[in-house]
Amino acid sequence: MMENMYLDSREEAADIARKALPFTSEHGLPANPINYAIFYNYYAGKNSALKQATDKLLESGEQIQQIQLVEIYQNYLSNNDGKLLVGIRKDLHKILSTAVDSVAHIDSGSNEYQVYLKNMINGLSHDVDVTDVKNIIENITSETHQLIAKNRKMQIRLRNVTVELGNLRMDFQQAQNDALLDPLTNIDNRRAFDINLQQQSENASIDIPLCLLMIDIDYFKKINDTVGHLMGDEVLKVVAQTLKENVRGQDIVARYGGEEFAILLPETSLEGGVKVAQKIRKKISGLILKKRVDKEVISNITVSIGLAQNNGDLEKDKFVSIADKNLYIAKENGRNQVCSYSQ
Repeated sequence: MMENMYLDSREEAADIARKALPFTSEHGLPANPINYAIFYNYYAGKNSALKQATDKLLESGEQIQQIQLVEIYQNYLSNNDGKLLVGIRKDLHKILSTAVDSVAHIDSGSNEYQVYLKNMINGLSHDVDVTDVKNIIENITSETHQLIAKNRKMQIRLRNVTVELGNLRMDFQQAQNDALLDPLTNIDNRRAFDINLQQQSENASIDIPLCLLMIDIDYFKKINDTVGHLMGDEVLKVVAQTLKENVRGQDIVARYGGEEFAILLPETSLEGGVKVAQKIRKKISGLILKKRVDKEVISNITVSIGLAQNNGDLEKDKFVSIADKNLYIAKENGRNQVCSYSQ
């Protein structure tokens, strides 16, 4: 599922970051949040569509332009929330500035300490008495303690920077996760579906078939016109929840658009998909909703479902087209039914 894309452990994330961060400088690109997000996902290897688009840029042999990366980000990562990106960029700039200031501060102290020690050494090359030696020892001890204190301050400051970067990374990943969710139904959105479709289609074979269900709520416009759009939204939420409750954990449920949903069933034949589809159809036909205000009952909610099977021999667009065609047949034949007409 797409919500599991960014559940990397601290060690895994650090290893990916070590690969992603140098990549920008190697290609003469700024280390901004957009570029970091792209190359983090690239090396994480969990977004095949993004990796394919990035590889195409790299294989061209031409200098990568920032505008090309912005397009990749918008197509495969962005939730088009410019304010969010601006906020993250400002936070990242502030945190990194703090880190640079901390390192520069201690480096300056180290240099001053080295100069001081050299002066003390030079002083020892002349005739000195016991008092001079005692003073030199006390001064060196004092300066050393001050440097240690500065180091401790730097360690604390850099530790805080690490914590802030960790929090920012979590915020950024949450924003990316949110970009792949449908805000109304809280299931995968169309872009998440497209990414999963690409990945699952690449894994499909005769031995590992992939089944697709295209689902449409029957007469949904009539529901909106009769009970209002707010209640129509509740129908969408309940249908989405019903879909999720009647599939396996590895199955992928998404809102395809409007009142249409899609389900990807990995390692499932057409026959197995029909069983799942019939189970879903029956569950939804038994739903009963009540309006909060006047307690009016809404029932007779039904869906039509079209199926397709991919054995690794279908392009993803053709795969969707077959399922969509069967959905059309199911609706034409009277709705509230499942169609898996031979492809």
